[in-house]
This record gives sequence, C-alpha cells and structure tokens, in this order.
Amino acid sequence: MKVLVISPEKKDRSSRQRRLLIVRALEDLKVKLLNPLPGRPPKKLRPLMLFPKISYGKETALLAKAEVVIADLTVADYKTDFLVSQALAEGKPVLGLFGREINREKISSWNKAEFFYFDFFEKQNINSVLRRFFKFLKQLKQRRGKLIVLEGLDGAGKATQAKLLLDYLQNS
Repeated sequence: MKVLVISPEKKDRSSRQRRLLIVRALEDLKVKLLNPLPGRPPKKLRPLMLFPKISYGKETALLAKAEVVIADLTVADYKTDFLVSQALAEGKPVLGLFGREINREKISSWNKAEFFYFDFFEKQNINSVLRRFFKFLKQLKQRRGKLIVLEGLDGAGKATQAKLLLDYLQNS
C-alpha cells in the first residue's frame, strides 16, 4: 500500500519526534512510503502563492500516487490542511493523528467526509493505532454491495416500494 505522510514543516524538536515516530511505525508495518522524510522544512522558504496546488506541486504529485494519507494534525499548518482537504476531495482515506487534544474546530468540516478518520497517538500506541487503521481499510475493501431489482408493470408500485425500501435501509 502506498502511503503519503503529511506533517507540518516545523523545525522544533517535538515536531521532528512526531514525524520520526510515525515514519518508523509505518516502516515496521512494511508499507511503501512515498515520502520517507515528511515535513522537513525546505532549505529556502517558498513564497506562499494564491494557488496552493501550484505552491505544493511536489506534494500534490505524491498525493496523486498515494492510496492512503496519514497526517500529523497536532499543530495547525496551512500546507497540511490543504493536502488533507485535497486527499479527501479525491476520495482517499485519511488518518488524522493528534499528539494532544483533538482540535474539534479543525476537523469539523473533514469529519463529514466518508474517508476521514482520526485518533490520538503517542510513542506507546502509534503501532496499534496504525495497525487498527490498516486493518479497517482492508475490511472496507472486502465489503461487497448488493444489487436490488424491483420489477413490475406501470402503476404496480415500484416507486412506492423503492421509497419504502430506502427509508427502511436508512433507518436501520
């Protein structure tokens, strides 16, 4: 599975430790990391452009190749927020990791997305958090849909039966 790790471009010690913790745990799980050194601050600062897809061209190209995105959302960062939103818009599963309390305001718009998951992480539980997430994704891929056919002549009540079936499935 191809995994893109998104992390804020911070130079502080705790940010580096969180990045390293996530990358090492993913390496233990033997997944293919598209960016083994995520969130490393650039040698020279890029000017922030009006079009983030252009500003973060390298990252969006990696995002196109990724099957799954893992994001460190502990500290707010424009690039990380943009890339998580972009991944969700493309229908890619995203695991948002928080090292401290969850910022409910930050995830309120993402939480409505079908493939956004979040969890706390620290050194003691990062492996189990990632294993649980990948196990869930595997189970999700194994689900199969059902085809329901409603047959009948005009005026036989197909639309009524379809509406009743829809109401039943949505309420159960």
